[in-house]
Amino acid sequence: MLPCGLLRAQQAFLIPKVPIVTFASFLTNPPVIEEADFQIQPAPTRPYALNIMREQMGKIVGPEAAAQITASNPPVNCTLKFDGTNYLLVRSQAANIISLNTSSPGNGSNVTSGVEHPVPADNREYSGRFATVDWELQPASRQLTLYDSKIAGDNNLLQAREFLSTFPIRRLLNWGIQIMVVGSAKWLPGQDRFIAKSVRAGGDDGLIEIGNLEVRLSISNDLPISATVLEDGQATMLVSYRYDAGFFEGRIPVEFSAVNPAEPDDNIFSLRIRKLKLAAAHLDASELDPRQALMGQFARVFVVSNGVEYFQGKNGKLRAVMEAAAVPQRRLSSRQLMQRTTKALLVAAIFFPPLFFLVSHALKKYNLNSNNES
Repeated sequence: MLPCGLLRAQQAFLIPKVPIVTFASFLTNPPVIEEADFQIQPAPTRPYALNIMREQMGKIVGPEAAAQITASNPPVNCTLKFDGTNYLLVRSQAANIISLNTSSPGNGSNVTSGVEHPVPADNREYSGRFATVDWELQPASRQLTLYDSKIAGDNNLLQAREFLSTFPIRRLLNWGIQIMVVGSAKWLPGQDRFIAKSVRAGGDDGLIEIGNLEVRLSISNDLPISATVLEDGQATMLVSYRYDAGFFEGRIPVEFSAVNPAEPDDNIFSLRIRKLKLAAAHLDASELDPRQALMGQFARVFVVSNGVEYFQGKNGKLRAVMEAAAVPQRRLSSRQLMQRTTKALLVAAIFFPPLFFLVSHALKKYNLNSNNES
């Protein structure tokens, strides 16, 4: 038997330790995240979207009042579990707020200054990936939808859905570089530049394009304080970082914001990490498999393959939704009904022998009638 001191040392050696993370390690080898709680503040409503909003509201409150409308995008709250290519992401966002900052009457209705009209929005969304399956769940519909990439193959719609749903993850793990493929950074000599794979939606066809980007860092006290993202030699994003000595000893940013370098006042988003708990080992499958992690929150399971939606019946078999809707319920013919009834009686006769005589008599009579009809 080992002495107590050696035994404790051996146990401590065997227990996995949470890795020490740095700005660079996140970009090349993202850690396993047991829980991340972060908040994203989207950019203000773009002018073209605000103009559409004003045009629609003008029909209700009048053009003069609608011209004074301003809109704010509330923050998006996110929680994340992440393990390699597997993840479980929960997003929630309050309703958008439209403010009518005027007291001018419109269409016979007085609009009071500062009145706020919440626009309905989904409060909570679940999405993730487990093994080869991408999935999403909206509690309002209680429907779990699975997108199996093995079944779907090279499906453009599947790629586009995954591209959009992982925006918060890329923003967090890539320190704000939202178009970078997670874990693809390759550092260049000097440790203030790296190249990486980029992913973005294509043109009108919506195809996902994989390309390359370069990132140049500004360093202060051995820490990156900003990152300039270049695509084809052109700066497309500038990300600034803030550190806190109480957050991972100041080795990684606790908050960062992205702007358009051509127009510094054009904010893209900002992100603040409220909690980050790293894991020393891989997460248990039950934490990432939606059928276990979200048990009780869905009533139906759907599978999307090659643009066709299937639902999973109680027997576990898949059936196309449109096929099920198109096929009416069929009534059994008298012959089918007799066959099923006879089968049930035969099973019963095994356990109750007196029924055997009645069943055999019924079969003889049925066969005789069937022969006469034919």
